[in-house]
Amino acid sequence: MALDGNNIPDVLAINAASAALVVSDIPWNGPSAAVRVAFCSGELVVNPTKRELSHSSLNLIVTATKQNLVIMLEGVADNILLSDFQHAIKFGVKECQNVIAALEDLRREVGHPKREVAASVIPDDVSDALRSLAEMRLREIFSDASHDKISRDVAVNVLRADVMEKLADKESAHVTESFQRLVKDVFRTLIFESDVRCDGRRLTQLRNISCQVDLYKPLHGSALFQRGQTQVVCSVALDSPNSAMKMDAVSVLTR
Repeated sequence: MALDGNNIPDVLAINAASAALVVSDIPWNGPSAAVRVAFCSGELVVNPTKRELSHSSLNLIVTATKQNLVIMLEGVADNILLSDFQHAIKFGVKECQNVIAALEDLRREVGHPKREVAASVIPDDVSDALRSLAEMRLREIFSDASHDKISRDVAVNVLRADVMEKLADKESAHVTESFQRLVKDVFRTLIFESDVRCDGRRLTQLRNISCQVDLYKPLHGSALFQRGQTQVVCSVALDSPNSAMKMDAVSVLTR
């Protein structure tokens, strides 16, 4: 209810969360910052208003951290040149540095000392035993493109249970953490070695997309979108303008 109706709050929410972490005693590798970038009449605009965004061919959220490192990109574009899109990313990352500088000033002014968290040390014998028991089997699982997400997770969980049973004489917390680290390491290493993801796609390939429309005849419109194991069903029903949702009195007063 505090929104002015002209500015978009999502980027502000990202920066607010970052600010909360910056001044807290929670250790992390931040700060991070976010900006929205629009492309209006051939010019890049940072954090556009809703009106400016309605005339933009680009709606891009850039989240970055220090040293111009990109954390996340999310957006849509309509008939924009690749060179303009790449320039928009660089522009957004540069603008994020201004927010990061402000967050660092905030930390110096009111921030709390970060709490000390002891790093978990896994004994070498546990790590070595896990690698000998699980590394090759994990490679087989992550190299089998016939798996989908569910069957792959099932295979990894079966392997985890087998390893936990065979290493029952070791500290279970050490075994669990070491197994999680090994899964992450094998998963990433295979991609770097082969340039192929665990589902068989090259790095430049997208998942297959399928769309169906007019699924339910009684509705005025319906559609099913599916990419991988993600599914979205949409429907619409039409009526006269008199049936449109009316704005309540409280919302009217806040505008």
